[in-house]
Amino acid sequence: DFYKMAAQYHATDIIESDTPSSHFKNTFSEIMKGNPLIDGFMILKDGKAAGYALVSILCANEVGGIMHNLDELYILPEYRG
Repeated sequence: DFYKMAAQYHATDIIESDTPSSHFKNTFSEIMKGNPLIDGFMILKDGKAAGYALVSILCANEVGGIMHNLDELYILPEYRG
């Protein structure tokens, strides 16, 4: 579900350059390995995938420490509104 939705998100006009599908697999792999710099969330509706969110984690001087950045948020069209 994540790969399909990530491809849909990256095919929109929000993204200015092509993203190789291998990047989606690398991101998913890092999340599943427990990389402390990224979190991934599946958004469910009635037990079915309705979207996903990716949160990157970094240390930023301007915020004085750890920052969580909502990197991607995608909701399938039929669940929007």
